[in-house]
Amino acid sequence: MRKAVSLSWLAVVIPIGVLFGPALFSEESFAFRDAGHFYYPLFQWCCREWGAGRIPLWNPYENCGMPVLADVTSSVFYPGKLLFLLPLEFAFRFKLYIIAHVVLAALGSYWLARTWKAGQPAAAMAAIAYSCGGNVVFQYSNVVFLVGAAWLPFTVLAGDRMLRDRSWIAAIILGLVLALMILGGDPQAAYHALLIIALYAVVLTFWRNDESPTDITAPPRLLTTLVVRVGLFCLAAGSVYCLAAVQCLPSAEALRSSDRAAFNRPRNIYEATTVLFQAGDQLPLGETRQQSAVRGLFGQPEERTHHELAYDFSIGPWRLIEYFWPNIDGRMFPTHHRWLSLLPAEGRVWTPTLYMGLLPAVLALSAFRLRSGSAREVWQSIIVLLFTLGTFGSYGVGWLMSEIWPGVAGGNPDHLTIGSPVGGVYWLMLTVLPKFVYFRYPAKLLPLVALGISQLAAFGLDQTIVQPKPRLQRTILVLGVGSAVMAGLIWFAGSRACANFAETLFAWCIGPTSFANVDWSDPAYGPFEPVGAYHDVLFALVHTALVAIIAWWSLNTMATDRRTLGLLLVLLTAGELALANSWLVVTAPLEIWRNEPPIAEVIRSHQSNATSDVDLPPRVFRASLASWRPSTFSTTPSSTRPAEIVQWEHDTLFPKYPLAHGLALIESYGSIKSADYEALLSIAKQHGPQQQDKSLLPQPAALRLLGTEFLVLPKTHRPDFADRIADARLSDSRLELPRSTASRRPEGAALWRMTRTLPRLWIVHDVEIAAELRSPRRKEMIERRTYEMLFPNGRPRDFSKSAIVETNEPSLELNQLPIEGQKSSTGPERCRITHDSPHRIIAEAELAQPGLLVLRDAWHAGWKAVLTSADGQKEVPIYRTDRVFRGVWLPAGTHTVEYAFESQSFQCGALISGFSWPILALGLLSGLLIRRRRNISGDSQQRL
Repeated sequence: MRKAVSLSWLAVVIPIGVLFGPALFSEESFAFRDAGHFYYPLFQWCCREWGAGRIPLWNPYENCGMPVLADVTSSVFYPGKLLFLLPLEFAFRFKLYIIAHVVLAALGSYWLARTWKAGQPAAAMAAIAYSCGGNVVFQYSNVVFLVGAAWLPFTVLAGDRMLRDRSWIAAIILGLVLALMILGGDPQAAYHALLIIALYAVVLTFWRNDESPTDITAPPRLLTTLVVRVGLFCLAAGSVYCLAAVQCLPSAEALRSSDRAAFNRPRNIYEATTVLFQAGDQLPLGETRQQSAVRGLFGQPEERTHHELAYDFSIGPWRLIEYFWPNIDGRMFPTHHRWLSLLPAEGRVWTPTLYMGLLPAVLALSAFRLRSGSAREVWQSIIVLLFTLGTFGSYGVGWLMSEIWPGVAGGNPDHLTIGSPVGGVYWLMLTVLPKFVYFRYPAKLLPLVALGISQLAAFGLDQTIVQPKPRLQRTILVLGVGSAVMAGLIWFAGSRACANFAETLFAWCIGPTSFANVDWSDPAYGPFEPVGAYHDVLFALVHTALVAIIAWWSLNTMATDRRTLGLLLVLLTAGELALANSWLVVTAPLEIWRNEPPIAEVIRSHQSNATSDVDLPPRVFRASLASWRPSTFSTTPSSTRPAEIVQWEHDTLFPKYPLAHGLALIESYGSIKSADYEALLSIAKQHGPQQQDKSLLPQPAALRLLGTEFLVLPKTHRPDFADRIADARLSDSRLELPRSTASRRPEGAALWRMTRTLPRLWIVHDVEIAAELRSPRRKEMIERRTYEMLFPNGRPRDFSKSAIVETNEPSLELNQLPIEGQKSSTGPERCRITHDSPHRIIAEAELAQPGLLVLRDAWHAGWKAVLTSADGQKEVPIYRTDRVFRGVWLPAGTHTVEYAFESQSFQCGALISGFSWPILALGLLSGLLIRRRRNISGDSQQRL
């Protein structure tokens, strides 16, 4: 038995070691996507804040300041972050943190399968398929989603015990695990987990063919069961809220004023109800209430809104073949082999492969049950089917109609009023489920599918070992022989013939004219390489053929030796999955993160702090063009391209890298952003100067308003309101990625300095008072108010002389300020910042007459201001000024203003969570001790 356990865990360790071992024990770190440019610098900055004795609550370096807890990806209070306290280099801790969650995912899937009576080999296969399959393992590049996937098996385990045993202890454990998901940065995974557990409750309630002999469908027992289960759900939900309140309350506060909450047309039935029946709510877009509701629910999602972004990263139905043939779509990196990306309908890639191993996929199909089998098998089967359809996202019934409409009915697809996602599972979830519209990306459902497939594979392997299945063996043989035949045909035809056939097929599918306009190159990974794609397809077919034939031979020759058969199939899965998915883990030299970008060095040498006694972080606008890459990236392939991308993004300050170097970006993306701030940037870009590449720079008046000092732009841009900085450290050089990166210069980027801008602290006397928006969540109204603020009478406002304060309750003194256009006497006035830290700012000001002290940091309800003057000390209101900044009214005289961040939502959440963790821990420990005593007592009575 011990040997079987050891071999099973050896099989689990093999693929994890192959995938992550080279990264863990080398001078490199994870490089792909957010792992390199987002989470590494963000987590490092949070660690530095803790090290400085501060809780990371306010980030002054992004978007003129933002609350850290508003963005759950910061995961500040996640207990797993205790790993960062180890006395090791941060880079090693970061890698260890990611790998630990891959191991946790394997452990959870293994434990779940064993709890459901799976054998050792079957549980090991479930662990391998789940943790090392493309759906989960690739989330190392977006670690908070890996955290959610790692805890998902434990939520299923706790939910199963809660519903079957009616256990309040399991309900508290479920709440604990869900809270860990939220604190770890993935509240959407917690929402998904609650959905599948509610689905399980329905299956258990009405499914008769189960291992439980008791019939619960009789009305009295059914009612009792429903009441008990609802109570347990409430207990679990209450536990989640209390344990994660320190994260939930600040996030909920920020969400109400975020871009995710802003809309023009209603996106779900709850917003539609508000639009249809709430009186006095103004409707944008010139529509009636009925038109707005119908177009919002059934039309195409409005452009440039969160509703449109919610369907990003949809999985095309054609990608399901990846479950059986690894990398058959062509590898995405380091060079461009992905032929599937040439399809016009193919969207952004969430994970380059869905492959979880051939045997897990086939065994899961053999165990797929919707009409027979245990409740667990039916439940997992429903999850796989339902959420696979959910991952299709924007490929809904509306998309299908737009594709077949021209061919079948000869109609114009542009005349269809139904939106592409309409009729799909994900559309239904966004439309019906409460608050689900605030989430995004259908591909986030993939871990649910992966867990269902892995557990069905465990069921299928146990069933196959106990009793051979001729149909399964025939299926494996057909897959093997068919793949071998196709591989032979492709090899015989050759790469050139296959490329010609593919071009002809694409041209036939999308039309010769459209096909001629297809861009075959990738802006990051270079020109498409048909020979590489040919080899990937050939490898996928040969790989599947060999694995299938070995598996078929094993099933036929070792049918009587069940233990050996199970271990052999598991080891086969471990080896082939490591071989197929090892390319997914991308790393780059650690010295990239350790060195300071030349642009940062130059910015510091040109920085000026004329209105401050302390060094203030210089504010930088970095062009956020999605297509901005060095021209050589799209024209030349490179085997080290992922590392080159990391280097270039680091050197051009995208998007979290400035955190490590004390620079402030006025536009930095994250999972949640202020709707007012986003509207300011959007309106500024819509009315800014057009550049040679047809892109628009923000209007210079808005850049000055934001206190922008430097611009990092493509070389082709020519802003006439800034001077280019000529510095030897910024001369062009081609990216070649040698081991030493000390002299790295970003290709295709230029640094500019604004000819004039507004300081961070300023005094104005011409103040206009505006009422707060009646409909703060209406996107069009937010943008209209922003435009009127930026361009009164169609011309840019001079913010050095005037300001707009938005309040419904102005103080008496503020009402007595001169309004715009009045003349006022002048006198010596000055203001300066004497202390600057993330949570505390001290400013001194001397005014000849009453005025408004404007601090060009983001307005937030958590900031408080204390005024010290000749009259004493008192707290004064901070007004929302110029849409997004802070204004404090000051009388004539000399004053000191101290700004302090005292978020009530954080304080309330910390109080709730601080009491809940020890109370629930004591309750859980007491319950476990009581249950243990009962078990011991029951065993004693049985012996007697």
